Amino acid sequence: MNDLLERCCGLDVHKDTIVACVLDGPVNKTATSEIREFSTLIPDMQALKDWLVLLDCHYVAMESTGIYWQPIEVESIIAAEVEEFSSEMTLLCSIPGIAGTAAASIIAEIGVDMSRFKTAEHICSWAGLSPGNNESAGKKTNFGDQRQPIYQKYPL
Repeated sequence: MNDLLERCCGLDVHKDTIVACVLDGPVNKTATSEIREFSTLIPDMQALKDWLVLLDCHYVAMESTGIYWQPIEVESIIAAEVEEFSSEMTLLCSIPGIAGTAAASIIAEIGVDMSRFKTAEHICSWAGLSPGNNESAGKKTNFGDQRQPIYQKYPL
């Protein structure tokens, strides 16, 4: 096999870890290698990116036999889509328990124009978060969240 690059990185992506190996050296000479392991959490993926930038590594190949690489791609797509709503994202993220992904989900589902909801109770009812008082003849019944899919309840 012929050498083509002086510096490159190979990533092996697993469910909980990313193993990165950077090869560095002149073409057709023995390269030095450095291997580091990162978690798949966002701060560690940022550290991986920072490490590759520090090493001036522009070529990265990824191997993954599973679907674990998909969240990385999805996160970047979401970030691009909500970029125009940065002030709304900042406001939502100021709420305890709401981070970037939850804020993006809320904006995607509800939008940023709250004028269509007359009151706070109205939006809670729309989201299926208003408790019902379903009682007849002393028996209480629970119909659950009827309006919204379960994935929307968690961010709200």
